[in-house]
Amino acid sequence: VSFTTEDLQQGCAPLTVNFINQSADANSYMWVFPGGEPGNSTLENPTITYSIPGIYDVQLNATNESGTNTLVAQFYIEVYAQPSGEFSYTNDLLEVQFMSDVENTSSYLWDFGDGNTNTTANPVHTYETGGTYTVTLELTNECGTTILTQEVGVMRPIPSVAFSTEGSTEGCAPFSVTFLNESSDAVSYQWSFPGVDPTTSE
Repeated sequence: VSFTTEDLQQGCAPLTVNFINQSADANSYMWVFPGGEPGNSTLENPTITYSIPGIYDVQLNATNESGTNTLVAQFYIEVYAQPSGEFSYTNDLLEVQFMSDVENTSSYLWDFGDGNTNTTANPVHTYETGGTYTVTLELTNECGTTILTQEVGVMRPIPSVAFSTEGSTEGCAPFSVTFLNESSDAVSYQWSFPGVDPTTSE
């Protein structure tokens, strides 16, 4: 009992394999294909499709009037999968740590939703402004590409308040002062000036 394949023994799902029967002195055959479609065949040279990734044995029983002989080829067919998995994140205000939990991946491409990208497995990214961003992770191997998407929310830190003045802070009335806002991480401002005109400013 003997057999081979016409071409591939390894490849991406779905993998179609043409089996070539090389047995001698047989007049009937029974093939068994764990994981294959169909799972068995009585054809001399069957064609089998493997849709589920994995490593599979192949069995051929060759029969004549004197009896049956069997060959089991272990781990004969290997079917590869596309990338799969998920990603998570933790954030400290604008700084976000991304963590991938994936399988069958040879390359990563992160798009952080703010125009920046990264090709490492577990990147750290710092956003310039708070908000909600659509983050995608593109996983690639020899069998194709899988894209994972998730909404990521980040927040600005509490504003740091500071100001100074341009020139002198004392003089004869009427006296004008120019104030310089040196605050950070703020999106709006409310000034209060008791006893002067105007008394408030935004």
